[in-house]
Amino acid sequence: MPEEKDKKPPALFKGEAEVAPDTVLGFCTYCSTALLERDANRCRGCGRMCDPTSAVSVTTGVQMSAVASRNGMRPISWRLNLLALLAVVVLIWDARYPAAFPPSFSSRGVVLAAMAGGLWGLWSVLKMGLLMNYGLPVLHIFADWKKRIVVPLLLGLCFPLLVYELPFQVAFALSRSALQQEAEAALQAKTEKPEFTGAADWTSNGVRRVGLYWIDGVVRRSNEVRFYGYLPPQGLRHSQGRYYVFAKGTDPSDLPEKAKQADDEWWAW
Repeated sequence: MPEEKDKKPPALFKGEAEVAPDTVLGFCTYCSTALLERDANRCRGCGRMCDPTSAVSVTTGVQMSAVASRNGMRPISWRLNLLALLAVVVLIWDARYPAAFPPSFSSRGVVLAAMAGGLWGLWSVLKMGLLMNYGLPVLHIFADWKKRIVVPLLLGLCFPLLVYELPFQVAFALSRSALQQEAEAALQAKTEKPEFTGAADWTSNGVRRVGLYWIDGVVRRSNEVRFYGYLPPQGLRHSQGRYYVFAKGTDPSDLPEKAKQADDEWWAW
């Protein structure tokens, strides 16, 4: 049989060209690729810089499976951060209505926030399990921490905004001039409209946008004007019958307990 002295050793990782043997310094904790001495501390699998002296960056003697390292050790996917950002945007947008806090557990913003927070928590549990299973230092959980805190940071910053009703205050300030114009048009009308019938009138036909709000109905009694608008759906529950109110010129004794003063002239609930 012919001698096999010219036969090259097998590749050290999938997709690698057959090369001369080299010293293996360890394995990348992010993609489980073997790190060779000639790699100049850069992983050829994921392209990140690795420090062979750090147990957080390189594992020695323990090679994780590619699936485990890819799904558990790498930073959180940008898709989860995007989901958290979408949840915050929806929560803030829906909080522009009066008395929007606390939001319903079935509201779309809360559902998105629960999904983002739940997936982030599940990832943390998975990460700790992998670290314990492969005998890696728990310190690895803090690697790339700037990428890992995006989800709790976004959700955490959103909470005080909702508690202090800042979205409502900003939205009302931006919509006040439009509400004032609608109120003047209603007060100049020759006839009164003492009951909410679900159809806006006087300045246009049907539902219309006033500032950042949609007005579904107008009530005018003497010098008092009230604008009614339906709230967005809460989960599977339709918004029919659930509305918010802006009132001007209302006697404080006629206001409901949940009414709050938006400024010197306007009340909202």
